[in-house]
Amino acid sequence: MAQKVCVVFGFGPGIGAACARRWLQQGFKVAILARNKEKLQAFEAKHGGSGITKGYSCDVTNRQQMETAVTQIEADLGPIHTMVYNAGN
Repeated sequence: MAQKVCVVFGFGPGIGAACARRWLQQGFKVAILARNKEKLQAFEAKHGGSGITKGYSCDVTNRQQMETAVTQIEADLGPIHTMVYNAGN
């Protein structure tokens, strides 16, 4: 059976990172979305072994960016099973 995919929209160093780590511990591939590429790259570097974590730069208030990100996530990691929406504003 293929690994399930979780997406964390609105990734940050607090709740977003904690959610991503929890889903990784449960055996999921995790996609993280944030506007800040540096946050994404730092988490990917620490937790991205074997392509199980991938960051996507995206403004979650922009519908087109969201649609593009979701399409890319599914192409890269597979169908989305779980979504966590953690955007601030």
